[in-house]
Parts: sequence; structure tokens; C-alpha cells
Amino acid sequence: MLVAALAVAAPANASMSAQDATMAPPMVTIVMSRSEISAADNMMGSEPTGTCKQDDKNITPLYAPNNGFSVARWVVANAPKVHLTGSVETGVTKDNANWCAHGGESFGPSWSQLEALGSVYGMHFISHSADYPLVWTTAPKTWTGTLADWQNSETCGSRDVITQHGLLGALGQYNWPSQKTDPTVMTDDVIPCFYMNRSYQGTGLNTLATVQANDDIASTRQLLGGRCNVVGLPCSTLLPGCSTCRYTVPVSVINQITLLKPGQALNLQGYVLVRNSNPDVTTGVNQYKTNADQWDCTNPNPAYHWSNDVERYCWVDFQRIIRAIQNNPNVVVTDPEGVAQIWGMSPPTR
Repeated sequence: MLVAALAVAAPANASMSAQDATMAPPMVTIVMSRSEISAADNMMGSEPTGTCKQDDKNITPLYAPNNGFSVARWVVANAPKVHLTGSVETGVTKDNANWCAHGGESFGPSWSQLEALGSVYGMHFISHSADYPLVWTTAPKTWTGTLADWQNSETCGSRDVITQHGLLGALGQYNWPSQKTDPTVMTDDVIPCFYMNRSYQGTGLNTLATVQANDDIASTRQLLGGRCNVVGLPCSTLLPGCSTCRYTVPVSVINQITLLKPGQALNLQGYVLVRNSNPDVTTGVNQYKTNADQWDCTNPNPAYHWSNDVERYCWVDFQRIIRAIQNNPNVVVTDPEGVAQIWGMSPPTR
């Protein structure tokens, strides 16, 4: 039986000056976006209320029942110092049923699955909003309270729901949906309720000084699918819908981790992890009916890996990154709340 991984956290009474924070150990955070369980197909309707079917073919799911093969199980068994964090879209998460994320191409988690990921595999969780608002200046027509109350429910309220389910880490970071920020919500809700909040700007490298100088924003580096990194091949010009998307080669992330200095924290974000290829490189058979995702992770050289969806990354390359972290004696792996506490940041005020 697997034993729950223990997350690295600072002592409850941790306190550190900005000068002392520069001597904190190098840290890495790995957030799995929306804690998506696996891929999905046969989408009927639209996200998040439509129906879809989990499809694990050529996928390494984040969670599998009965200790089946999964990302969470592999990490605990092969990289015990690595502790994953998941973000949660709380408003659409159901007690025991899954939901259709990413346009019906990903399988969203249930609360029971999130609770198992926490209790069995030691994962912590942060807020990805309640209902993924892309506009903050107008509440939904179904909302009966004030605009300010709705904004609070999408931020601080989402955090509180995570905590009410017995999950750890919700104070650590707020993930703005699609990076749609709002200055009023930032001031009134996000800064008072969270240690940090996410931005894709920058390299993913943070210090206490850079975070505190910028509305408690933590730069996040994504592990992205995209065009392959070998010029002149069809895969290098593959994505007409995202011409700038280029596959993240693992060595670039590993080098960044190796070069981490005291006081620095690297914030990484992953998505659904894929294996082999789709369509199959031998038969040309596409495994999906409605899901348009394609990828190829078969070449031993990651420079040849590609995906036509930025939210699909090769499992073998994710493993390379995790093993490098495990083998680095200088790096501490923790969640955003752990980073903030080790740095000695003041707790959220409400």
C-alpha cells in the first residue's frame, strides 16, 4: 500500500526578513492545471455542462482508482521528494462525478478524486476560481447578490471551498482564469486572501522581492505542447491556430532547475500527459471521435516531440524533469503556500 507523501512546509511560526529570504533554499513548485484527471472524447454539449467520456489511451492519467498506474502514483514511487500541487475550479467540481474541461478534451476531477490525491499521494491544492470568469465587471445573470459578493465568491470563496473539503494549500496561490485579471478584484480579494497569484509573464523564476514588488504575482513557466524544435520538418510548422507555440524541451527546464540559487523559486505548470502518438505512427489510426488533439512522443530525442495542443505534454519528458528534481540535492519541492512560508511572507489578512 502506498503511504501518503509528506509535503514540505515551513514551520508554522516561520518568519524571515527579506534579507534572510535570499538565503532560503532553492525551491520548485509543480502545479497540475485544474487537476485534470485524463483526456476525454465523445463530447456532447459544451464545457463544463456537457457530457464526455474519459479516454486514457496513450495518456498517463493524474489519478487512477485502486492505486492504478497514474502520474501521482509514479511520482510517489520514483521521486519521493517531489510533491505535486493541483489547481481546482471549484464551482463545477462535483462530489463523485467528473466534468468536461478544456472544451471537452480533458476530464475534470471530482471532489472524491481530489481528496484521494491529497490523502493517498500527498497533493496540495490551490484555487483556479469557482466558475472560470473571463469578465470581472459583470456578475452572471443568475447571481442574486452584489458584484463585489460575486467577485469574492470566485476568489476567496473558491479558496474556502477547497479548505472545507479537507484539502491543504489553498492559501498559496490564485490562478486567474486565462490570465484575465482585474485591478479591483486584485486589490479587494486576491491580495487579501492569497499569498500569491499567477502570471505567465516572465520565466517562472521568482524571489520574495520580485513577488512583493508586483502585487504578489508569481511568474509561472508552463510545460507546453506545440511545434517540434527541429526546423524543416512538418512538425515544426504544425500549428496554424498557434504559430508561436513551441514544445518545451525538458533540458531547458532541467538547466533552469540546476541553476537555481538560494532565495529563488521556480513555478512550473503542467497539463495532461500523453504517451506514444496520436494518430498512431504505424497505423495512422486516430483514437478520438470528437477530440482534435494529436501528438508524437515516440522519438528518443525530445527535440522531435510535438503536440497540436499546448495543454498536452509528453509523459516521458515530464518524467525526465521529475527525475532531475529528485536527483538534485539542493532543491526543495513544495506548494505555493510552502514557498511563501519559507520566504516568511505575511499570511493573507482574510
